[in-house]
Amino acid sequence: LVFFSDFHWDRGSLVMARAVEEFINSADADVVIFGGDLAAHSCHIDEAMAFLGRLRARKRKLAVLGNWDKRWRRWMPFSEWRRACEEAGFELLVNQWTRVDGLLVYGFDDRKLGLPGITPPPFDGDFRLAVSHNPDAIPEADPAEMDKVGLSLCGHTHGGQVRIPFFGALKTSSDYWKRLEYGHYTNSACGANLIVSSGVGHTLFPIRIFCPPEVIVLKFTGKSDFQR
Repeated sequence: LVFFSDFHWDRGSLVMARAVEEFINSADADVVIFGGDLAAHSCHIDEAMAFLGRLRARKRKLAVLGNWDKRWRRWMPFSEWRRACEEAGFELLVNQWTRVDGLLVYGFDDRKLGLPGITPPPFDGDFRLAVSHNPDAIPEADPAEMDKVGLSLCGHTHGGQVRIPFFGALKTSSDYWKRLEYGHYTNSACGANLIVSSGVGHTLFPIRIFCPPEVIVLKFTGKSDFQR
């Protein structure tokens, strides 16, 4: 499974897009998941959607909404956004479950501009995976359901974009600040895992310090385990 997030496509994204496209397609993944925030400006949405359409997955391509994606509703209605995702081969999950073989995947609505929440899945599966653009939605969701989720994948924080050795991010977009800034977290009570990606692009300033862009590749080794 491949997960990437926060592209924030702008006029300088072409070189990065080629590198990401080559990397993801060479991974030959069964599932490719995009974690939201596709474009920095509405004028780049078509170009960014074309990029999504060139990505390949053996079985499914899935996506969730980010706060930047929902900002464009004044120009691009939700129905058009879903249609564009479908034309690019991506199934958009908004507070919805889907099943890929034995993997159950839940996509949260965006926390900042939406109404995220989780319900029991309508079908059985071996492993439950949640995807939320904003990591803050994970600890705030129904614990009765989240305790059954083995792994959550998130973006939004960009890892801070600027990180200081031995300290980490100077600023994040999380209400939990450094508790959910970047990296792999494990819940000691239930054993659930959470990965917050640094994302691909940037906002405000085109700079990253000690915080390179990333695409995450996960290999599922059994019904309840994975390798990053």
